[in-house]
Amino acid sequence: MKKKIIIVLLVLLGIYGLFLIGVKVHYGFENKSVMNRLEGEIHYLERVDGNLVLMKSNANLTNKEVLYNHAGLGETNSGQNDNVIDYEIQPETNEITVIAMYDNEWSRLKVEQGVGTYYGPEEYGDTSYDEITKLSQNNVTVELINGSIYLTKNNEKTCIKDIGNNYDQNYNSYYLSALSPDGRYLIYTDMRNSLIISFLDALVPWNITYTYVMDLETNEVSPYRNISNITWRY
Repeated sequence: MKKKIIIVLLVLLGIYGLFLIGVKVHYGFENKSVMNRLEGEIHYLERVDGNLVLMKSNANLTNKEVLYNHAGLGETNSGQNDNVIDYEIQPETNEITVIAMYDNEWSRLKVEQGVGTYYGPEEYGDTSYDEITKLSQNNVTVELINGSIYLTKNNEKTCIKDIGNNYDQNYNSYYLSALSPDGRYLIYTDMRNSLIISFLDALVPWNITYTYVMDLETNEVSPYRNISNITWRY
């Protein structure tokens, strides 16, 4: 009896191992060719211990650094909200301000050496989930139209990511994230069949990647990091 149980367990482990390999192959975890070619610096928001945190790194995701974490500071009447929901970098001074919950209201805080100083109330509230529909750099434009991504270059418009006939803004769509300053590389989110992605996410010991970077000259794609609100500078 014990022998049969051991055999069944080994078979199940083997099936699970093949499942994990299949997920890695399907989502291209090992293909980092495009990401390794990226240049410049990015600022972005990423979840750390459940909260959105302001980060900085090279565009190829090396030299990662936490710029501001609002953990423990977002008290509200209904509980804790420690998310940084948006940020702004002044181009001339590089001064950084963030939007986060402070004293029970959305507020703007000036960030210096990891510390946020209250700047004033923020009138616009939560802007972190505003959908980007168009990005332009160096005479290159990408647009999101009904869930599909279109590229306009040299006055020619082509569809580079087609969502097909099952577009749904919440559950089956592509989304734009960032375009490199030279207009060559596009970071985008693939949320086709997002319910299936959520199901797979619960079965694997890592986070399923749904953010990718594409070389617009070669159409090569590499998995990226699941981050948002990206500002890309050279």
